[in-house]
Amino acid sequence: MSGVQKALVAIFCVFLIIMFVNSYSGNMEKNPSAAESYRKMIEYDIQKTYEDVKKKTPGLKIVNIEEFQGEKSKYALVEVKYHNDLPSRIELVDLKNKVRELLPIDSDSTLKEIKNENHIEFISNREYPDGARSFPYISKCIRVGNDDPLGEEEGNFIVIREDVYLNINQRAEYGSVNDSSAYIAKIVPTLDGVQILYNYDSMADSETCPKTKIHYNDKDNQLILEIEKCKVSDMYNVGREMEVADSLYVKSINLNENENSCKVAIQIKNDTMEYTVKTGMIKAGFPYSELKFRIQE
Repeated sequence: MSGVQKALVAIFCVFLIIMFVNSYSGNMEKNPSAAESYRKMIEYDIQKTYEDVKKKTPGLKIVNIEEFQGEKSKYALVEVKYHNDLPSRIELVDLKNKVRELLPIDSDSTLKEIKNENHIEFISNREYPDGARSFPYISKCIRVGNDDPLGEEEGNFIVIREDVYLNINQRAEYGSVNDSSAYIAKIVPTLDGVQILYNYDSMADSETCPKTKIHYNDKDNQLILEIEKCKVSDMYNVGREMEVADSLYVKSINLNENENSCKVAIQIKNDTMEYTVKTGMIKAGFPYSELKFRIQE
């Protein structure tokens, strides 16, 4: 076979390959894959499950569906928007029996792991049910019953919280923007971190810590807490500069007050650490945050 003939054969083969690929692609577009067909089937099942609910709540929207195989049946985690002015809900749907169960977590939560239909884990960053912004934590939804699927009384699930520790370089945020200013009443170094106690002028804003942003200053090896709409209370003897002798992780604490915000700079002993924040209230009008460190695992 001459060189010209070989070239013609090669060109013809390339032409056939192109025609085959184009034909295959066209068929793929006309004939969806098995996975796509299965997804549409699940969506149809979910729509049928909520059919009667939609008659009572015309504005209901299915936001997201996560299907999985449980121990006894196929299930789906469904994010449902019942009203435009209300947060979404996350519900567990038994695709066989069409039973819906409310999970007591905020809809902003991110799915972490599905163990089975009795144990589902999320990463949450809001408190349930009020929606106040919180430091990230693990929500373990554990089944405790079967008789109250929509949570009209106690519900079928409880949530067990587990701390999330972030690398010292990771930013975080927690707390709420309130109508009135918060006042720092106390800063207390602990063996493994720092506690900050607040109080408010208005009791209406007394249940949550003020909005706080956390970032790391690697130049000075400091973890910085920037607290919005915050002042230092004159009613309490709040230390502005503290050398810390007994902490495993903290060297010093420096508090600065600006026009309508406060900055707490925490000098740490090394940069191979992780941190978490817990919040709560010791009594009415006095919320607190507790920053805790540990050596990175």
